[in-house]
Amino acid sequence: MIETAILITAFYFGTQIIDAEKKDTIAKLSNRVTLLVKNTETQLDSAVNLIEVTRNLPIVKNTNDSSYISEEYKGIPENLDLKKRTLAKQILKTYPEFEFITFHMPNGDFYMMEPYADQLNITRLNFADRDWYKGVMDTEDTYVSEVYNSTTLKRNVVAIRTPVFDDSGALIGIWGGSLKLQFLQESIEDLILEKNSRVIFYDQYGKKILDTDTTTSVESFSHHFIDDALSGQQGIVLANDLIVAYSPISAGPVNWGLIILQPQHDAFVSTIITEGLIIFMLITFSIILAFASYFVYKITQKNTRLVKEIEQASEHKDEFSAMISHELKTPLVPIIGYCKMLTKKDLIGNLNKEQLEAVEAITRNVKRLERLIVDILDARKLDLNKMKFVKEEFSISEFLAKIESNYKNIMNEKGIQFVINSTIKETTIIADENRLRQVFDNLIENAIKFVPQSNGKITIGARRENYVILFYVTDNGTGIPVEKQSGLFHKFYQVDTTIKRNAQGSGLGLSICKGIIETMGGAIWVESDGKNGTTFYFQLPL
Repeated sequence: MIETAILITAFYFGTQIIDAEKKDTIAKLSNRVTLLVKNTETQLDSAVNLIEVTRNLPIVKNTNDSSYISEEYKGIPENLDLKKRTLAKQILKTYPEFEFITFHMPNGDFYMMEPYADQLNITRLNFADRDWYKGVMDTEDTYVSEVYNSTTLKRNVVAIRTPVFDDSGALIGIWGGSLKLQFLQESIEDLILEKNSRVIFYDQYGKKILDTDTTTSVESFSHHFIDDALSGQQGIVLANDLIVAYSPISAGPVNWGLIILQPQHDAFVSTIITEGLIIFMLITFSIILAFASYFVYKITQKNTRLVKEIEQASEHKDEFSAMISHELKTPLVPIIGYCKMLTKKDLIGNLNKEQLEAVEAITRNVKRLERLIVDILDARKLDLNKMKFVKEEFSISEFLAKIESNYKNIMNEKGIQFVINSTIKETTIIADENRLRQVFDNLIENAIKFVPQSNGKITIGARRENYVILFYVTDNGTGIPVEKQSGLFHKFYQVDTTIKRNAQGSGLGLSICKGIIETMGGAIWVESDGKNGTTFYFQLPL
């Protein structure tokens, strides 16, 4: 009788634990959906706002060269309306998610495109039959097209177009650009961490924009979820063997839909384990004394709670990091772009000395914040083993030559002697070139902070040692105390010197370097006597 009561009690509490874990899993998925939607909306809002703000500039409204439009150039030649082309180039640099920037005449004829090479590759002059042209003409407002495959670029893009009016309100052209969909993929990689999750974006017409799984059909779940998302509804439901999360994406004229699918056996893996444990406990309860069973249950419940609390703390940390990083990073891009535009005399006009200094101060601080955010994201990706590495074969001597070329002007401006010292001529290595460059950039920028202002010297090089390539970055700075060197590669560790404090480093750069090098199968270390310079070494296998 006592055993029966215990079994019933255990079963009740067990089902309560399972229900709580399922609710917690669904809540976590909901948070991920919210983060992804907010990030996408912020990106789209920034793109639309950038186009709408710049359309009011006098240089955009200028179409004095329209008489030179021809089939040969699919618009005007490259050497005409240079101010508008300069602005377009600046926008592309400010917001790299744009594939190109265009201006069309009211009749749909091409006026100009940047990059100019893409203008020459278009197949026709007039685009009055495109839905974005019709949308702008019908609404006289900013229009975001459906996803279409660009015949020029051979990939999917989304057109953002806005009308340009003269002072009397007459239409004088259509200004805008086409947005790459790469930023959606990057957001997914940063924010969706669940195993085997499938993420699908739809445009306002129900056309699939991006699908992380193109090998299987979406017929396995009801399409009414797509319709619900596009109509402004959101929710999370259990459908067959899947958890289906759906949500609208609204940004200006954009109305998209988001669907996230995850197999229930992956999402509820901890719940399945808990169910197994509970079954085991029920069997155990049937063969042991009631008093002992009670204490076993209490201990199990306590351990389950502690494990759950630890897991939640870790997940909350990851979610907070992702949210903060993306919420801060996205608005910085247009801020930097606007600051650059303010300093261009031919675009905005002349600024006085105080105004220029203010713009420069804003730019410096925004770039510092941008770098910190990038470092936080990279550190997080390394912790979660989510950082992507693309290994390919490349020449070491050519790689070092690129670094020398990129830093030549910076070193000359600062009066620093920059030396490339390599004994390697024709040797190649298989590694991720971009990540290797990231390591060199971190080490070189650190060295720049510490070398003397009058006679600074930085040397980079590489040499072969047996079956590895040994790279190094040496400076003639103040050196690093021996007792401080053991902590250099730890997160947020900074050598407490006046120079370092003035350098305003994030304390993440060296830990990221260590993570990158070790992930590629290498090792990194530092050598310094604490007085006469510092050398960072790192090696990679051939």
